[in-house]
Amino acid sequence: MLENNVLEHLAHLRETLLGLSKIDSVTPPSDTREIVRFVAEQLRGLNNVDFKIYSEKAPIENIVAHVKGNGPGKHLMLNGHLDTFEVVQKENWKHDPFGGEVENGRLYGVGVSDMKAGCASLLETFILLAEHPDKWCGEVTLMLVGGEEAGGRYGTQYLLQSHPEWQKVDTCLIADVGSSRVIRYGEKGRYRFKMMAHGIPGHGAHMHKTKNAIDLLIDAIVDYRETVKKLPMHCDPALIERIKEAGIVSETVAGKGETDTLLNVTSNIGVFRAGSAPNLVPGYAEVIIDSRLPIGVDPEDVESVLKEICERHPDITFERMMTCESLYSDPDHPFLKILKDNAEKVFKAPCATTIRVGGTDGKHVRRYGVPTFSCGVEGGNMGAPDEYVDFQELEQCFEIHARSCFEYLKNTM
Repeated sequence: MLENNVLEHLAHLRETLLGLSKIDSVTPPSDTREIVRFVAEQLRGLNNVDFKIYSEKAPIENIVAHVKGNGPGKHLMLNGHLDTFEVVQKENWKHDPFGGEVENGRLYGVGVSDMKAGCASLLETFILLAEHPDKWCGEVTLMLVGGEEAGGRYGTQYLLQSHPEWQKVDTCLIADVGSSRVIRYGEKGRYRFKMMAHGIPGHGAHMHKTKNAIDLLIDAIVDYRETVKKLPMHCDPALIERIKEAGIVSETVAGKGETDTLLNVTSNIGVFRAGSAPNLVPGYAEVIIDSRLPIGVDPEDVESVLKEICERHPDITFERMMTCESLYSDPDHPFLKILKDNAEKVFKAPCATTIRVGGTDGKHVRRYGVPTFSCGVEGGNMGAPDEYVDFQELEQCFEIHARSCFEYLKNTM
């Protein structure tokens, strides 16, 4: 019976994603008003479904819907973000970023993989559950938010802080971009900072009178990257072994080397500002570095390293910009096993469970002790021209979501 219900929703699933793809919800400014109203129209008229639009800071809007099944049971949250990255290099797009263009089974558009496809799947799963409340028990809350690409402060974080009842759900499923073949139960932390070098400016011919801030900064960056690599992971060794074992499958999907990335501090130099002319010695230089932290390495560990760097390099200072601890949920949780088992049935291939290299709104949910798992499409060209998602992959993701939610909430009375 469930099989037929899932199949009946596939055509509507595509139409839902097409509709979402045509609405501009880029961050900044994360104006999600129109896309939230589109979601509201999909929910309107469903029996026993309540929904409400919330906003702490305009134009960021969030929509939360709720439905109950056939009697008491677990409370499952479905979480996704409706905002997207900016349109990168628009002149290099072959397809209209908001045109809903389909070619060879692929839908092109900004944010279709990150994560409008995931939102479409969660929305369709919620609708399917609402249409068949007799087949499951408990409660389901659908939370689709804005502002995630800017950290989630006015989306998931705001909603959880202002509504304590959502801090107490039993489990959360997030459909952020990744791969439905690799279910994620945690994610790396983050320490983003600005490092500044204070030298002595002057003419390039008079090096003996100057101190080049770029040279000073480069030396400090090299010292930082070498030192931070040596930070130990203070976590259960069994978890490290799980991550390594999962790499046999996850690296076939996410790329060779992902396991090393998950087990080490990685640092990206995203911004470098210095100098004005080739014959002038710069007296000031700055860099912004985004470091991602494996499980068992805390932001405080990185900050201690930076303080040591400044002691060794007295012309260097730093400024903390953003931090997030590395968090993970129980890798033996029943819902995680259900997701993995259904993924293997859908793909007819081995699937894995491990940590994410990138962040999601799961960090806000896990802070309240809620077991949180991520399962979404892989898509293509994420954050680049002609971002796309395959409809077949979208349908596979939806089938995993729908099957797993019904199974987790099944009537056991």
